[in-house]
Amino acid sequence: GLLRAALPTADEPVLVLQVSFIGVLELDRRRVWFFATLFESRVLFITLEGEMGLLMDFSDQPNFVLSVGGFHPRFAAPPVPFPTPARLSLMLINESWARVRVDAYFAVTSNTVQFGCLVDAFFGFDAFRIQGDFSFDALLRFSPFYLIVEISAGFSVKVFGVGVFSVHLKGSLEGPTPWRIRGEAEISILFFSSSVDVDVTFGERRADALPPIAVLPRIRTEFEKLESWRATLPPSGQLFVSLRDLGSAGVLV
Repeated sequence: GLLRAALPTADEPVLVLQVSFIGVLELDRRRVWFFATLFESRVLFITLEGEMGLLMDFSDQPNFVLSVGGFHPRFAAPPVPFPTPARLSLMLINESWARVRVDAYFAVTSNTVQFGCLVDAFFGFDAFRIQGDFSFDALLRFSPFYLIVEISAGFSVKVFGVGVFSVHLKGSLEGPTPWRIRGEAEISILFFSSSVDVDVTFGERRADALPPIAVLPRIRTEFEKLESWRATLPPSGQLFVSLRDLGSAGVLV
């Protein structure tokens, strides 16, 4: 189907949303999924683009995936019945002398939360150009617990196509067991450049992971033990009956 909305009024809209979508209920595969694409949408003069997908799988191999704008670059997406969603994109400025674009994503799966953004900016003319970018990516895995955050930024100035000044930064935090911080920075002025690298590890190092435990068979074993059961009188009141001592007959009441 198609969904169209113009707010606050169709004659003078501040927000225009137009979405094409498909929703599917597959009873034979015991799953529900949904996929949507933005087109010709905007907030004021800012163009909106992007896709989202949702999967709820209740089969013998259950799964849950919700993605708005795709996934973390390091994440291997599970097999889904729809294409990998394109980044949610906002074109803040799109002129010959300036461009500012923001790409973002947010995703939740059965074992992860992930989000990030990329900002790309450009200002200038043929003889003078200033360009910069900033990116942020975070991935949190619940079991076994794992976190990685990556940040990157860059800035450069060019005159008649020649690089005059530039700065590039890149860093990451990863862990735990142990935590690791890595980073690098580079500064260039005309034909001279200088760089610094950082790589620090701290915290307890644990390489072994405990194997998963099948809980239900152990619970069933405990339920089947006679010593796990007792017939007891209430703390107050009378039952008006007599309980016979079963001795060692092995009968479960």
